[in-house]
Amino acid sequence: MGNKVQSSRDLRKDSASSNDNVDTTLLPGGGLDTAGYTPTPELETSSSIFKGLRESVVDRDDTWGSKALGSWLLLCYSTGPTSAMMRSYVIASMQSIAHALGHPKGNPGGKCPARGDDCYINIAGHDVQYMAYQLYLKAAYTSVEGLLAIMLMGLADYSNYRGWLMISSIFMYGALAVPFVGFAAQTYTNLIAITVLYCVMLCCNTIYTITEGSYIPIFMTRMKSNNGNISEELDLELESRRGFKDSFLTKWRKVSRSSSSSMLHRGAKASVWGLIMGNLGGITAMIIAMIITQTRNTPTREKYKDFLLSITVAGCITIVLGSIASLGIPSVSGRPFPFKKNENRLLTIVKFPFIRLVHIIKDLLQYREAFKFAIAWVIWNIAYSNFMQLFMNSFRTRLGIGQSDKEYTVWQFTNYIVACMGPLVWMYVFRWASASQNTKAQVRFLKYTSYCILAFGTLANFWGSLGSSRSSPLGFKNRWEFWFFLVFFVSSSSVIRSLNRVAYSAMLPEGKENQYFGLEIMLGLATGWSQSLIIGVIQDRTGNSNTPYIPNTALMLIAMMLYYWCDIEKGMDQVGKLGLMRRKNIVNIISDNE
Repeated sequence: MGNKVQSSRDLRKDSASSNDNVDTTLLPGGGLDTAGYTPTPELETSSSIFKGLRESVVDRDDTWGSKALGSWLLLCYSTGPTSAMMRSYVIASMQSIAHALGHPKGNPGGKCPARGDDCYINIAGHDVQYMAYQLYLKAAYTSVEGLLAIMLMGLADYSNYRGWLMISSIFMYGALAVPFVGFAAQTYTNLIAITVLYCVMLCCNTIYTITEGSYIPIFMTRMKSNNGNISEELDLELESRRGFKDSFLTKWRKVSRSSSSSMLHRGAKASVWGLIMGNLGGITAMIIAMIITQTRNTPTREKYKDFLLSITVAGCITIVLGSIASLGIPSVSGRPFPFKKNENRLLTIVKFPFIRLVHIIKDLLQYREAFKFAIAWVIWNIAYSNFMQLFMNSFRTRLGIGQSDKEYTVWQFTNYIVACMGPLVWMYVFRWASASQNTKAQVRFLKYTSYCILAFGTLANFWGSLGSSRSSPLGFKNRWEFWFFLVFFVSSSSVIRSLNRVAYSAMLPEGKENQYFGLEIMLGLATGWSQSLIIGVIQDRTGNSNTPYIPNTALMLIAMMLYYWCDIEKGMDQVGKLGLMRRKNIVNIISDNE
């Protein structure tokens, strides 16, 4: 077999009489590299051979152990309260104030009815349907977030302060939520103030989402494994045998399979528990909000004031817990920044993110599967975000603004309960279903799960589109529909969010995590504004909150086709993370030399 790999018989010979090389260093993704190692007399014992295997395959960086993971999860938890309030009560408060300031179409002096879509507010001299106002707003702030994502994507991997960037954005995220309690009056000034704070909070959310997600591939590749006992078992067994071949091949295969599988398991663990902790933080905030809403005797038309108080409390929780969690987040060393000798450094920093964006897109020609997956994820995420905003707004519109606010708090609390249960159940099912399977079988399981969830998401959007016909009794017009689809759509969507982060991380080249997670978010923000604008115009012109579900259904179908088109296994192999296949090849080569 040439001069690269020795057989077990050759290993027993004196190393000085052989020019063959064997190395047991770890390849990206956990494989074993057999090049560049000069044998020594220590390799005469099987225990010494597996000593290096134990150190490279089983052990990981102690810095990224349980303490770092615990701090990262606490940080995820700390963002949950403010995130939950921002996505539910900030939007509900804007909806309530806009509803109070609005009027029926063609009747500027009238009051909007508690139920239905016939409510318009005057913005810059034009009447705008009051829920379409939020969609127009979303289109505007999404374009700003896209620019922010480009800057962060280009610079973060070159910074030694990734952790502090994430922590400071979370601290500011919580701080921006604190003033909301002071904007209770039903005036255009307060509506604009809440709108501005909401947009800035979303920008902070973009920063910590990119940096927080970039830690998942780091945990996948650096987190210390708990399988050290396997290598000890190998040493004992090999020392107890005089024959080398059978024990070597059998146990090496066993460790290879365990090491390959554990990478996806570690990714699933970090991704799922990160989402769960964020949702648990949201549940904490929802419990506090339920207590505030149910115990205060606020008039029905002013129930949103309880929402504003809940937002302020959630911001305080985020600040305190985020500060504590920041103490245990390890620093990540960035790459040297490529300054040019004859160019102003500030100008280089400003230009670099856009230049790098072009390079990243060109680089994606090499990592095409990761790019295809990012596109599929982006389209799904746009459809999911649009659905949730329409769905959340429709609850109070159909059941009565002010009249349904107490039920709305319970409904939102249930939202976060099922959002926690979905990924938790998936994580244990994934572990159980793939425990004894190879990487190819695990990837196949991920894809089949995606297809099922996407199919249900498409059904949910189609169901909403049924309500575009005013004669239809279905289409989110009844209380039971909101509860049924809340449970099944939210739980399944939280699974696919976790699944996406695991699969995408597995296809990312090491050292480029921020730019690729940033690319996915940037693509979503760069294109999502147009979709928000389109459905905003549709809702504004038709005055029907169900009509936008029609283009959203088409987006879900497109996302499903793109997921099918992507080859995750090939993408893992392109970045060297399909270690199982390489280890099998090495074992087969050694077998041939026996």
